[in-house]
Order: sequence, then C-alpha cells, then structure tokens
Amino acid sequence: MTSNSGQQPPLAQRIPHGAWDSHMHIVDPTRYPIAKVAKYVPSTFTLSQALKFEATHGIEKIVIVQPSIFGTDNSNLLDALKELGPARGRGVVWIDPDNIDYDVLQRWHDLGVRGFRLNFISIESIPSPDYLINEIKKHAEIAKRFDWVIQVYIPLYLFKSIADAIPTLPARLVVDHFGSPNFGDIDLSGGQQFDPYSLSGFAELVSLLKQGNTYVKISASYRAPGLEGQLESPYIDIILKELLNVAKTQLVFATDWPHTKFEGLDIVPFTEKILDICDEFGGKDCVDLLFRKNAEDLWNQRTELS
Repeated sequence: MTSNSGQQPPLAQRIPHGAWDSHMHIVDPTRYPIAKVAKYVPSTFTLSQALKFEATHGIEKIVIVQPSIFGTDNSNLLDALKELGPARGRGVVWIDPDNIDYDVLQRWHDLGVRGFRLNFISIESIPSPDYLINEIKKHAEIAKRFDWVIQVYIPLYLFKSIADAIPTLPARLVVDHFGSPNFGDIDLSGGQQFDPYSLSGFAELVSLLKQGNTYVKISASYRAPGLEGQLESPYIDIILKELLNVAKTQLVFATDWPHTKFEGLDIVPFTEKILDICDEFGGKDCVDLLFRKNAEDLWNQRTELS
C-alpha cells in the first residue's frame, strides 16, 4: 500500500503486529568457546544488538538458531533465551542424537527451544543421502516427544534423494534459505527464462511443501552458490513467486541476522521486495502468513497460547 505521496510507508509500518524473524543468530565468541568444526570466527553480536535490528523491521519475536561455530554447545543460545523469554523467543539447537538427556531437553523446552538443526553446509561436510536420512530420522524420533521441528541446511539437490523419507517422519521439517539452490551452473545465454523446476531437487521440495508438513525459510538468498553476497536476484524473485503460488502457508520470513560471513549487508531492500511480491499474492493476507501466522504454527506459539 502506498501513501498519498505515492511512496511506500517505512518498512516497520508494512510488517504485521506480532511478526516473527524465524532465523537469526546471537554470537559471542568472547564468552563462549568456538567448536573444532568452526570454519570461521565472527564478530560479537549480542541479543541487545539483535533486538535493535529487529525493531527496524517491526519484528517482535525471534527464533535464535544455533550457529555452526559453537557446535553442540548451546550455552550461547540458551542464555539468550533465558533473557528473552519464551513468549517472545524460540530456539533451534544442535545436538548429538546419540547422547540425549530428556530432562535437559525438557528444561530447554521450557526456555523456548522448539527444534533441532542439522547444518551440513556451514561445516562444509555434505552427507550421503543414506546418512542424511538416518540422521534426520534419529533427530525426529527425539523431537516427537516435544513436538519440535527438524531444521536442515543442506543443498537443494539432496531432496531428490530424501523426499520419499520425509513424509514418514514423526516431526515437521523446516528448510533453510530458500532450500539452498545452486545457481552456479545455470546457463541462460540463449535468452530463455529461468525455470525454478530446472533446479535439481526443487520439484521434490515443492511436493513436500504441498503435503503440509514441510516449511521453507524465505531468507539469506545471498548465501546461495552463484549469488554469494547478492541481495537481489531475478532468480530468487521467480522462486519466491512459485513458492507463494503453490504453498504460501508453508513459508516463513527470516533475516539471517547478523549475516555471518556477509556482515554489514542491508537487507531492507530484500524485505521490501518480499512485501512487494506479496502484493501480487493477496497483499496483507500474504504478508500476514509469511511474517506471522505461518511462524506461529511452525514454532507452536498459536497452539500453546490458545
């Protein structure tokens, strides 16, 4: 919606009350030990800094995701949740599924943890399909006791191999960053239009979304191979429009703040583009789904408060 001057209102005014950022990080390597699997050491980004950033987007609730640099030591995330409180925050942790204490998980649940993350891209260790399916299943068996979510950061092409196993899981799945497509090998030199279904694994991901137990985060397009560091891309616009066309109830907005390894990016234009595209798919109703309702369903807030 435009103002009388013909210009869009400030970003925060376009975001619905109760909006969620479904993927962001708190990182303080000065207070918490870096894991051996860490591939980088970021600057410090505190909860206070995060909340100031979220306010610029009009976002009130956040999902703190365990970054790869801390491995399975979730102390950084849990301390942030203690300060934030479960009414305003959720957490997604990294665990060893073969070394579980359910009493500890219950305490984490009370703090706001609602998911496990399997992150293979950040640690630069892409699994075989069989290994990946086995790991997802092990995590899902643990997650079902708390109705938690399994969050995966894997290349899109792997969905060709694992899609048949996902509907049998006793837990919901959420996929990071548009599914992590690879644009590096796309050849449009002949002038043809980009077709997202030409991406290996995209059709399988769409099929899972249509079944209603899988979600995708609309976030961090700048991490996709072939688009590194780019905030805007016609490829991403086309993918988002297709996802909205086929499964708008399965998409959640996320900022990926503080954009580790790409620190300093201004994602306001990216967020504004999402809002503009939503105008083509129901306007305010579409925005409410992406920024609030879908996240409430995914992170169990609506059912827990009802």
